[in-house]
Amino acid sequence: MVKAYSDRVTADAVRVSAGATDGHEDDAAEAAATLCCALLDAGVPVHLSSPAGVVEATAGDRRRVLEHLSRLRSGSVPDETAAVVVSGDAGKTHVALGGRETTFDRLRADGDAAGGSNRNPATRVDARGAGSGVSA
Repeated sequence: MVKAYSDRVTADAVRVSAGATDGHEDDAAEAAATLCCALLDAGVPVHLSSPAGVVEATAGDRRRVLEHLSRLRSGSVPDETAAVVVSGDAGKTHVALGGRETTFDRLRADGDAAGGSNRNPATRVDARGAGSGVSA
């Protein structure tokens, strides 16, 4: 039964991979958390890889993803071929998805302009404080 569940998660999951240079782990973790939680909220399972390891989650398993990302350490993106790649470096967090690359700031601004909301408590900029390198 557990094996069947695990196989289903892996087969249906969107692969997300995150990495960051030293000092930019929090920014990369915030971006990856936002994207993973949006997928999970939409009922899409996630296969997340990072220098801290691998975790799989389904809708309702946000805690697993958030706990994993809370341990993000510096290191390269482990899976450059993932559907979503998050890379934090040089004060910018880059996101590649759907054949496009942008910054997390731009992605968030585009979402806000399109009427998106910031329902994910893990992405509240005010909780991170000024100078975090991420703007609302």
